Amino acid sequence: KLQSLPDEVFEDIKKCNVLIKGPMVTPRAGEPWPNLVSANSLLRRGLELFAAVRPIRIPDKNIDWTFFRENIEGEYIWGNKGIQVNEDLAVDFKVQTRQGSERIARAAFEYARKNGKKNVTIVTKANIVKLADGNFIEAVRRVGEEYPEIEIQERLVDAMCAKMLDPEFNRGIEVIVLPNLYGDIVTDVAAEHQGGLGTASSSNIGNHYAMFEAIHGTAPFLINHGRGNYADPCSLIRAAGMLMAHIGYGDRKELLDRALDICTITERKCVITTDTDGATAEEFTDYLLETIEGLKKEQTGKEGCGKRRAGNISSEQKHPARKEKREAMRKFHTVFMRGGTSKGCMFHKEDLPENRDEWDSIFLQAMGDLDPKQIDGLGGNGFL
Repeated sequence: KLQSLPDEVFEDIKKCNVLIKGPMVTPRAGEPWPNLVSANSLLRRGLELFAAVRPIRIPDKNIDWTFFRENIEGEYIWGNKGIQVNEDLAVDFKVQTRQGSERIARAAFEYARKNGKKNVTIVTKANIVKLADGNFIEAVRRVGEEYPEIEIQERLVDAMCAKMLDPEFNRGIEVIVLPNLYGDIVTDVAAEHQGGLGTASSSNIGNHYAMFEAIHGTAPFLINHGRGNYADPCSLIRAAGMLMAHIGYGDRKELLDRALDICTITERKCVITTDTDGATAEEFTDYLLETIEGLKKEQTGKEGCGKRRAGNISSEQKHPARKEKREAMRKFHTVFMRGGTSKGCMFHKEDLPENRDEWDSIFLQAMGDLDPKQIDGLGGNGFL
């Protein structure tokens, strides 16, 4: 069919609200396969995954950044619709819309406000790309007027790549919002500074779907040189952690992150080099699983020690309703906030009561009535 994302495959994909995706080949001119449009781009557009959210942490450089890359427009949306005027001249397109720019800007500012961040930095090449990048800046600043407590600053994309580790240059940077292509490039550069592409992952977020993925490609060099089993699995593993947090299991992501820090930074008993002098992906993954089990036992030991203390009663033992409410909130997060269906949910948005106490009462009852299998198996488009 010469489709990089076949129709029947996409229809099956849409049955799931939360996805994890491995790397896929994006064909290029001169390669032996058809030069088709990127399947990654088609997925992001088709599922309206407008925000690529990529965290970067480099503690010794005092860097704790979160990138918000506009994920649909820019040079990618018409990447296969350029014009070959003649053998000497080709024209491609860059697309920017007010709606798309404001949408990614609002996601960045909302994240900043909810996480206590005081800065949003816009990265463009607006000194050269006057219209598309200039309009992007105006859209971000227009949305920023609704968040007066958050400072807005600007950086040029080439300077950002060259000087992102310079303390003077990166002073105050916390949340970064970028158009599509610049976001692709800058986040890869930042990931290399963090420790390599294997140390970072990406979430692609929309209103109805979420997709989590590694930020690297398919590593054909390793395959062609017989080193495929030495590929670094960490980026995809981190993506799985982001997925777990997204559906309400933040404690499991925290455990995974701790284990990865031990395995890749502090202890490093088993080191991935992507060459035969390092560990294979299987060996590293076994090491990671052993580390996770060790952390679990350590945590269980601490909890057991606490239980042996005389008179030590947990807050849930004192207040059993708290446990019930916490579990109900987890279910609510899974069903309502991460894409339920009208078949599986008790309410439509317009039916929710305005009084908070009334909502709490109805909500707890509704969650108690839902079968866990029904919650875990929900599909289709979300409506909240």
